[in-house]
Amino acid sequence: MSMARNLFLAAVIIGVVFASAGFPEAWAEDGYEGGGAVALGWAAVGTGALGTGSLVAYKMSRKTLMAVVGSGGITRSLTTMYRSVLNFHIAMNLIGYSAGMAHGIMLSGAADGISIALALVMTVLVASGALMRFTSSRTRLFNMQVHGQIFLVIMLILLVLLHIATADD
Repeated sequence: MSMARNLFLAAVIIGVVFASAGFPEAWAEDGYEGGGAVALGWAAVGTGALGTGSLVAYKMSRKTLMAVVGSGGITRSLTTMYRSVLNFHIAMNLIGYSAGMAHGIMLSGAADGISIALALVMTVLVASGALMRFTSSRTRLFNMQVHGQIFLVIMLILLVLLHIATADD
């Protein structure tokens, strides 16, 4: 099995653990106070920021080094690290997606338009990213266009901020 598949499977397993950890509390008869769901929400935000932030930092540093140093030894070694950075990005975002969806399911009784829109945008970005990574070149081109839309990324960030701001309402 390749490293990418191992990371993918590990991310799915960790996501399932996140998702299943709070479900008994979510459907308890005496009501759910939200402590585990809140933790899952912050885990989703943290892992998503870590996964995406690391990829953005890598791409920016590689581009800056290419402009300053040229295509020398250090730039070449950065280029060979791309697969590892990409696999880390995918794994962290799958874990964040799973934690976010578990958070949403646990608090589904209080779902509003912001939460539903957030779930839809997260699903589109994760699905297009996974398809981009594991499909042929013809499909990959379409998914690169969807996954790389700055509009979707900005909408995701705004929806997360709105969701956090309106969480107590």
